[in-house]
Amino acid sequence: MTAKSRRQSWMTYLPTLLVDCESVRPSIRAATLAYYASCTNDPAIEKEAVRWYVAALARQRQCLSRRYAAIADHGASDSIPTDQEICTSMMLLYFELIQPTATASWIKHFSGACQLMVLRRPVNCRRGVSRLFLQSLRVLNVRHSIKFHALSPLASAEWLQSHEQVDTVGDSDEVLDILLALPAYLSGRQREMREACNSSSSVPRIVAEKARIIDLLHWLSKCESRYSSEHGREHELMINRDQCDLGSGDFCYFDVGAMLDSAMIIIAYLILSQRSIWSQDERNSIQEEQHRRSTTIVLNAHRTLKLNPDGLNPGTCLQFVFPLEVVSTYSSDELQREAAQNILDGIGWARL
Repeated sequence: MTAKSRRQSWMTYLPTLLVDCESVRPSIRAATLAYYASCTNDPAIEKEAVRWYVAALARQRQCLSRRYAAIADHGASDSIPTDQEICTSMMLLYFELIQPTATASWIKHFSGACQLMVLRRPVNCRRGVSRLFLQSLRVLNVRHSIKFHALSPLASAEWLQSHEQVDTVGDSDEVLDILLALPAYLSGRQREMREACNSSSSVPRIVAEKARIIDLLHWLSKCESRYSSEHGREHELMINRDQCDLGSGDFCYFDVGAMLDSAMIIIAYLILSQRSIWSQDERNSIQEEQHRRSTTIVLNAHRTLKLNPDGLNPGTCLQFVFPLEVVSTYSSDELQREAAQNILDGIGWARL
């Protein structure tokens, strides 16, 4: 993926949506005012943002109720969600990140946007703002799916096939594919399988389970090799400038290196939890790799906060949080887990 394609944003479409669609206007105003209020610490603007947020919720319910009532009554076929409907959910999500009405209140709008995207279907999400909404929701789905060990509706074979047909697919998209595949390995059924492998002498089962993890490692290794060869010089220059790659506030773009590290930490967790499958040397090697990558994430987080004393953009903050949550949950080193959690606690991130 080129730098230009990586930097595309659905937010560039907001002026057009604001002018052309009355239904999405209150949500855009609510999020915009909330952000301005957070920058100016102006209670009056904050109150006005809440007023528009309430209006946006009412408008959204009205539009969705009217639009989809025909489905239940008549089985209408014109029920594909519009860009404006998805944009409304995204802007309400953003409002809740900036000016939350309750703990983790943004998740309800995230879930709503995902449901609308599923109804829109893959064939209608390959171009324009729809493609960028899909990219953002895939990024958000990574955190949600791994946090709750839930398979993403946007990670099915149909969605992946459609996604791969888009010209701009690159290394950042592939690392999302890898991360969205991981909940299948973290589910309760898979935990039972790992425990069975540790206590059972069933050779075929052990061989099959190890092969699955090896395939996952190879997939990650190939993705990482391509990324390093294509972007190594770019990241070397960034490091020399002493800058951190914070991703973007629209969730379209993120730090691929941090996501690759996060994926490796989780895969290492899977390997280290399967004692009977892997040799001591293999476990030692993977534990060292997990420790190295966890350390990188924690150190970069400290560096990022130091370089941004006024705080992070709400959208960027969510992407900043995910690698730390991975370390705090899956690192085999207790000190690293505590260090990551301390950073999360320090920025006021709620434990869910």
